[in-house]
Amino acid sequence: MKYATSVRTDPLHVDGWQLLAPVLSGADDGHFGLPGDVEAARSALAGAEAFPEPPVVDVAATRERLVDGIVRAAEQGTKAPTARKVTEAMAAAAEADELRQALAEAVRRLGRRRDALLMGSAETIIVAHLRPAHDEAVAAAETAVAAIVETGADPTEVLAASEVLVAPKLRDARSALDAARCRYEAVLGARGVLVRANGGPSVDVQSMFGWARNGDGFRHASATAPPPWPTDALAGFVWRVTGPAELWCPTGADQDARFEEVFADGLAAQRNSRQATVGAFVG
Repeated sequence: MKYATSVRTDPLHVDGWQLLAPVLSGADDGHFGLPGDVEAARSALAGAEAFPEPPVVDVAATRERLVDGIVRAAEQGTKAPTARKVTEAMAAAAEADELRQALAEAVRRLGRRRDALLMGSAETIIVAHLRPAHDEAVAAAETAVAAIVETGADPTEVLAASEVLVAPKLRDARSALDAARCRYEAVLGARGVLVRANGGPSVDVQSMFGWARNGDGFRHASATAPPPWPTDALAGFVWRVTGPAELWCPTGADQDARFEEVFADGLAAQRNSRQATVGAFVG
């Protein structure tokens, strides 16, 4: 279900929404699901945001009409009106303001609950929801690329072209490839947010293994060296799903475990060096 964000929000709620936007928008667009308790919290928040705003009561206009009535009464020698309508308007305005503040606080509270559930379920969402969506997107992209290549066309050129401009026999594959790309990017964006929300990774701090299990094979030799993949976004996506990268959707802990596995010898040498330095200092 797609939920709208209300204007009935304060900066804290808005900041939380912006931080988690890739997760919320990815779920809204149907790229992946979310746990039942998170969806329930989102539904409750949407319900509170849907409550109608209390009407605006113009006390000043009511008071001005009272003044006009008194002026006419003085000019015509008639009985002056009472202030009853003004006091009623003031009471209605105060009640509306109280309700408006209560609705805003309810939305803030429900928004914080939703955000806390999302961040608290970060690892579960990655494993149970993002990972299957990631694998499905990659598989769909591979199938679409294979279908395009079979015709002798270039998958990147087909993907870059408007769907209405490609040959009819390629349109289904082009549409499937673009949908897979959108889903893949949504999953990776949400994964990045949730990994950070979960406080990791703590070892693979440069996220070498954030998108490929063999990410150590695609490190830049230097800051100025070109990456080993096409710099064009669409060509880069095609390279990912057809090249040597072992695509995966890891948690922060998965990244750290892979880092320690690949660089076990180097990490052991570092630990031994530190221990020797401490031993020499103590001695």
